[in-house]
Amino acid sequence: MTALKGGQFRVVNIAARPTAALEDHQDLRTRILTKDDGSGIDQDWTKEKMKTAQCRAGVEVSGLLQKLRHTFGAHHATAGTSVNTLKELMGHQDITTTMRYMYLSPAHKAEAASGLEKWRNRLGALVELAFSASPTENAGQKKAPPNLTLGGAQMVTPTGLEPMFST
Repeated sequence: MTALKGGQFRVVNIAARPTAALEDHQDLRTRILTKDDGSGIDQDWTKEKMKTAQCRAGVEVSGLLQKLRHTFGAHHATAGTSVNTLKELMGHQDITTTMRYMYLSPAHKAEAASGLEKWRNRLGALVELAFSASPTENAGQKKAPPNLTLGGAQMVTPTGLEPMFST
């Protein structure tokens, strides 16, 4: 077993099907992944296989296995996996590394849309307030605009009787 980046070890959970396949071969003392001739795989072989897969998929051909890791993170974020769970699955030490994937999260997008809608509603209320009193309406009488709620705090509209401060 080789220590990972940072000199630490970690347990990686894998799906049931590959686990069963590996368990079937654990007593055989043979390599699970081999080249066509039965010899062991190496970094050059895996890079070539990755290039072949990227070419067939019609994506940029780099041969970098790190692309699989990014794909894993992107798929989990898109599926709505929580940031803390994804952090653990990917083995990140710092959550800011995991946050790079969260822009793909449906929850992140819904939160952004919800925030935009809230601001549109607030802005609409302010614009409506600003244009609600026309100069021809009640020419001799000022109408006090209604109070607004902004971010949970009540905004009190000016009455004209507020104290003035000079600097």
